[in-house]
Amino acid sequence: MEKKDIEETKIVTGENKIITRKKLFEDKANFHKEQAHLSFEEKIRILVKLQEIASRIKGSDRIIWKT
Repeated sequence: MEKKDIEETKIVTGENKIITRKKLFEDKANFHKEQAHLSFEEKIRILVKLQEIASRIKGSDRIIWKT
Protein backbone atom coordinates (compact mmCIF):
# COMPACT_ATOMS: atom_id res chain seq x y z
CA MET A 1 0.00 0.00 0.00
CA GLU A 2 1.35 3.43 -0.90
CA LYS A 3 1.60 6.32 1.57
CA LYS A 4 -1.20 8.22 -0.19
CA ASP A 5 -3.47 5.17 0.06
CA ILE A 6 -2.73 4.86 3.79
CA GLU A 7 -3.42 8.57 4.39
CA GLU A 8 -6.74 8.31 2.55
CA THR A 9 -7.89 5.25 4.55
CA LYS A 10 -11.38 5.94 5.87
CA ILE A 11 -12.12 5.67 9.60
CA VAL A 12 -15.55 5.60 11.25
CA THR A 13 -15.57 7.50 14.55
CA GLY A 14 -17.74 6.78 17.58
CA GLU A 15 -20.16 9.42 16.32
CA ASN A 16 -20.61 7.47 13.04
CA LYS A 17 -18.66 10.17 11.24
CA ILE A 18 -16.32 9.04 8.45
CA ILE A 19 -12.94 10.79 8.22
CA THR A 20 -9.63 10.00 6.58
CA ARG A 21 -6.62 8.82 8.53
CA LYS A 22 -4.79 11.98 7.46
CA LYS A 23 -7.59 14.20 8.83
CA LEU A 24 -7.63 12.24 12.09
CA PHE A 25 -3.93 12.89 12.68
CA GLU A 26 -4.28 16.56 11.68
CA ASP A 27 -7.12 16.98 14.18
CA LYS A 28 -5.06 15.24 16.86
CA ALA A 29 -2.11 17.59 16.26
CA ASN A 30 -4.40 20.63 16.40
CA PHE A 31 -5.95 19.38 19.65
CA HIS A 32 -2.49 19.08 21.24
CA LYS A 33 -1.53 22.57 20.07
CA GLU A 34 -4.68 23.98 21.66
CA GLN A 35 -4.02 22.07 24.89
CA ALA A 36 -0.48 23.48 25.04
CA HIS A 37 -1.90 27.02 25.24
CA LEU A 38 -4.10 26.32 28.28
CA SER A 39 -3.13 27.86 31.58
CA PHE A 40 -1.49 25.66 34.18
CA GLU A 41 -4.60 25.96 36.37
CA GLU A 42 -6.86 24.75 33.54
CA LYS A 43 -4.55 21.80 32.89
CA ILE A 44 -4.80 20.85 36.58
CA ARG A 45 -8.63 21.09 36.45
CA ILE A 46 -8.61 18.73 33.46
CA LEU A 47 -6.25 16.36 35.29
CA VAL A 48 -8.55 16.27 38.34
CA LYS A 49 -11.56 15.50 36.13
CA LEU A 50 -9.64 12.63 34.51
CA GLN A 51 -8.63 11.33 37.94
CA GLU A 52 -12.29 11.37 39.03
CA ILE A 53 -13.32 9.44 35.92
CA ALA A 54 -10.53 6.90 36.46
CA SER A 55 -11.56 6.52 40.09
CA ARG A 56 -15.14 5.68 39.12
CA ILE A 57 -13.92 3.13 36.57
CA LYS A 58 -11.03 1.52 38.47
CA GLY A 59 -12.17 1.94 42.06
CA SER A 60 -11.56 4.30 44.94
CA ASP A 61 -7.89 3.44 45.60
CA ARG A 62 -6.80 6.19 43.20
CA ILE A 63 -5.49 9.54 44.39
CA ILE A 64 -7.60 12.52 43.33
CA TRP A 65 -5.97 15.91 43.71
CA LYS A 66 -7.94 18.68 45.36
CA THR A 67 -8.42 21.94 43.49
